Order: sequence, then structure tokens, then C-alpha cells
Amino acid sequence: MKSFLTIILICLSLTGAWSQTNFEKGYFIDNNGTKTECLIQNKDWKNNPSEFSYKLNETDNIKPANISEIKLFEIYGKSKYVRYTVMIDRSLSIPRTNVFQNDEPTSKEPSFNEETLFLEILIEGEVSLYSYEEKNILKFFIKTEDSEVAELIHKGYVEGGTYEEKKSYYRENNSYKEQLRTALSCSNINYNTLKKTQYLENELIRLFTKYYECKKSEYNNYANLKNKSNFKLFVKPGVHLSTLSLDYISSTTLDPNFETELGYKLGLEIEYKLPFQNNKWAIFTGTNFVSYKFEDDRYNFKYNALEIPLGIRYRSFINNNSCIFINGSMVFSNCLKLDFSNYSNIILRGSPVIGLGYEFKNKIAIEAQYSFSRNVIMNLSPFEGKLSGFSVVLGYAIF
Repeated sequence: MKSFLTIILICLSLTGAWSQTNFEKGYFIDNNGTKTECLIQNKDWKNNPSEFSYKLNETDNIKPANISEIKLFEIYGKSKYVRYTVMIDRSLSIPRTNVFQNDEPTSKEPSFNEETLFLEILIEGEVSLYSYEEKNILKFFIKTEDSEVAELIHKGYVEGGTYEEKKSYYRENNSYKEQLRTALSCSNINYNTLKKTQYLENELIRLFTKYYECKKSEYNNYANLKNKSNFKLFVKPGVHLSTLSLDYISSTTLDPNFETELGYKLGLEIEYKLPFQNNKWAIFTGTNFVSYKFEDDRYNFKYNALEIPLGIRYRSFINNNSCIFINGSMVFSNCLKLDFSNYSNIILRGSPVIGLGYEFKNKIAIEAQYSFSRNVIMNLSPFEGKLSGFSVVLGYAIF
């Protein structure tokens, strides 16, 4: 486990060195209404920014821009933010627990403060939808042609009992549903539709889309441009050079003398790309069929296994078509067949594995992997040892 944690720390430190974010085509509008075409550093913000960096061209120096001087900025095909001075309630949308605590919201009514923020545009049209996220709050805002930007009110709170009594009841202020009923008036949006709409981005987007389909009016859906979490399935054939060191516990003269041997592996890997930082982070698992064979003058060791990796991956993009990636994983083995003297079962402890690779067009990949030493245990056997190896693996994304 310590080795695995060390690998994860190595991966994280290397990602820091690789974490340069692309500058992508976009523009901003300043306080004078001047539109400037430029390259904006796309950090795929999880929390709404209050500033950004840009360059006028590829060779230009990086310049800062902040909310006090910029009214709007957009990264083409990715995201769009607009500055508004709004009334925002920073109470948690949902209390952390259903048990009353001193700092949990206890009032149904929102506690508004006036703030100037960059709101992310999700839907833009005669009725627009915006979002603001920061740490543990997520708020949505609405604007119609006849009204200013206003927060869609959704507040969780607790009531009933005192802190000392440790008794409370969870309640919700869902005024946003009435706000939506007023703003999104159309024949296909009824009471039941609004009642089922939760205070979630995908549900609000679905409701707004339904409204515009009913109205048959034009709108822009910027939410569809955002990075989405998604799955990928890879076929992964490869070869490995493995070293097996076995010791005869009671006599060194009976130790096998195995050389490093070439074997093969074939597997499937399923990867889940996380929906932030431009899909640079991913987690993965899968299954690999692996075959080992070692021989010397006295011993013949053959071993087939199914290996299951659990890991995390980070991509550093070179350009739109290619990237370098690093991953760390823990691999667990299940013995399918063992042919070694009279022993039919083997236990391989979990092994930390680190990999470095190159991927082209999200479709084809090649990766070098190093598997750290893991203990080899055979039931009722006088042998014990370690197995380690180096692999080269090809990957092809089925979807």
C-alpha cells in the first residue's frame, strides 16, 4: 500500500509539471464595449472565475484580465461568462446533515448580499439561465426580457428543536419552481413538470429546452459545449518482460535460476473521464489475461492469471489530436492455472503499477508500464519469491 501511495504522489507531482493549460480562441468585451479577439487560457473552471489570462497571439506575452474591467468573455466552443451585479444567497442549498448544528441554516428566507460576479451562461435567449459555483455552493440565475437577473431560490434549512436537544426537521424553500412557472409559460410545461424539476443543472437545462421547443424560438445552449463525464472502452494487447525470483526456504542450493522472460497479455479497460479540467483526469479499471513462463535446468514454471487494475490517469494535451498521459494503479491477480512441480495454486499480492504513454485522436495509444515487485506465495510450498516486470501495451478505443 505504501508503494501504491508513493506512485500516486509521483503521478500528482508530474501532473503539476505538465499542467500547462491550452490557450484557445475566444474574445472579451471590456467596460468600454470594445471587443478583443484573443487566445484565452482555458482552465475549464469548476468554480466560477473572477479573472483570466489571455494572449493576443501565440507569440504574445500572457496578460491578466479581471472582473473589474471585463463585461463578458467567451472561449469559442467551450464556455461563456458574463458580469452581473446580483443579489446572491450564499447559504448552503442543502444542510450537511439532517441533525441540527450551530452553523446550519435555520431560516426559510434567503439571506441576500449584493456581489459582482462572472456568471456562466448555460442558456441564452429571451429567457436565459446562468450558474454560479464556488466551493460548497451552487446557484442558478434567470433573466427574462422584462426583468433583471435574479437567483432561482432553493434553500435547505432545519427547524424544530434546539441545538442542545439535537432534534430538527429538514425543510426546503423551493421558490424557484414558482419563478420558473412565471418565466417559462408554455403549453407543454405544467404543474407536474415543474414539481419534478430538481435544482440540478441537467434538469433545468432539460426544462429550458422544453420551453424553447414549445415556443419555437431561437436560443443558444452553451451547456452542451461543456466537458461531460464519459466512458471509453479500450482493447489492450501487449507484451511484458518479467523477472521471477524464487527462493527455496530451507536450502539455497535448490533455488531456481530463472532468467527474465517474455510473455504476453490481452485485456479490456474501461475508463471514466471526469467532467472537469478539460477531461484531463480519469479513473479506470478492467481485466487482463496474463501468461508467465519461466524455465531453468530443474524447474518449469507456467502461470496464467486474470489481473484487475484500479487506477487514476492524467492527460497532458500536446494539441487537439494528441496527448501524453501518466497513470498509477493497483493490480490484483486471480490465478487461472499454475504448472510448477506439484503446486496448483499461487497467491500474488497486489502490485503497484506506474505507466507513461501517448494517445492519438482519443483512439490509439501506446503505453510503457512498470510493475513493482510483489510477493509470490504458493500454498504448502517451500518456495517464496517476488515477481516484477516491464510491459509495452497498445490501446485501441472501441468507443
